[in-house]
Amino acid sequence: MSEPENQIIMYGTPQCADCKRAKEFFESAGISYVYKDAEDPEIAKEMLSLNGGKNITPTIIYGDKILLEPSNEELSSTFAAHEEPDKQSKLWDVVMVGAVRQYIPAVRIFRH
Repeated sequence: MSEPENQIIMYGTPQCADCKRAKEFFESAGISYVYKDAEDPEIAKEMLSLNGGKNITPTIIYGDKILLEPSNEELSSTFAAHEEPDKQSKLWDVVMVGAVRQYIPAVRIFRH
């Protein structure tokens, strides 16, 4: 059975620290994904057939992209469009008027 093209599939193992980090990234960003335990021999064969025979976890498959042990920065740039709107980063310009060290009488915030 083939997975939908836009489905994120993560192959990992329970003791893998990078797998835990990637799971935390997806969960904190509200991104849904399918986790496959590469300790299962059949799942491991599937992972190796997709990533060129490399026994590296996490292996993350998304469409035609294969990410091997991606950093949080790589995960962020690859999956930014999948984040829930309320979890996406917001940029703000802050203009401080009359700011002095001990007292800030007025702050006006403009949103992009």
